[in-house]
Amino acid sequence: MPSIPPELSGFERAIRLKTELLQRLVMSTPVGWPEELGSFITSLEASDLQDATALVVLLAHLRAEMRVLSAIYAAASEPDMATSRRPTDASDMTSSREILAWFREDLVTSAMKVAQGHMGTSTLVQHAATFINEHYAEPLTLEAVASAVGYSKRHLATCFRRETGRTVHRQLAHVRVCHALEQIRRGEKIEAVSLMVGYKSKKNFYHQFKKIVGVTPIAYRAGILKLGATR
Repeated sequence: MPSIPPELSGFERAIRLKTELLQRLVMSTPVGWPEELGSFITSLEASDLQDATALVVLLAHLRAEMRVLSAIYAAASEPDMATSRRPTDASDMTSSREILAWFREDLVTSAMKVAQGHMGTSTLVQHAATFINEHYAEPLTLEAVASAVGYSKRHLATCFRRETGRTVHRQLAHVRVCHALEQIRRGEKIEAVSLMVGYKSKKNFYHQFKKIVGVTPIAYRAGILKLGATR
């Protein structure tokens, strides 16, 4: 039996990663999509798929499939992945690193916007999410959010997790990282961004950022700068 060429083997693994990703996304709600997509891109970066054309095709198909999934959840008034900001044209890129940086910027940040619009159905959870969105830069705690919406910590925590699949603390981290992405794209220094979005601890900021986006703030900024140079 002939051996499989290394590049074909890498492409097959990439397809498998994409298939497994879509299976997880279908079984979850949009609140978990950003982390799943971040992990997927990181896995592709670690793979041996170097064929730029194959990579663009694979990720373009994923983007189209994500648009279908996002349309199921996003109301007409909410941002979806079909209208997300496109930083540049991925077809003009020649290296797998540039392509993956482009799709991380496009897919992960778009998924975060969709996730923000899918925050439960009860008034309690919606009010809590709104409060977090408006006060994310402050030193928020579960107790502070519960007090703001007029319920006990236990009741809020239970309802929030049941409806969104995410804890209040995790939601706060996502909102902060979403704003951090925007500030980094604007050229703000990472140390300043950490404080601007509510993190006094740089270590905690880096931990949450990498967990959600899949790379550190420094690596993300480097990717953005490289994308800017290709425009």
